[in-house]
Amino acid sequence: MAERALFTTVTFQRQPGMWRAAISRKDRAPILRQGEKAQGNVVTPADSLSETEAEKAATEVIRRL
Repeated sequence: MAERALFTTVTFQRQPGMWRAAISRKDRAPILRQGEKAQGNVVTPADSLSETEAEKAATEVIRRL
């Protein structure tokens, strides 16, 4: 479980009513998940119906890291 304070999230609207969140580390270190390294941002895997739901999805992704 990753520490939430180490990450920054930015929500964005892909299309009207379709929200996602981009997650990046504050220290710009690579994000590691199950042995794979992601350069830069990680984006939530599915669209959300609201900005709040996208934030919750980002928190869940961070929790799984």
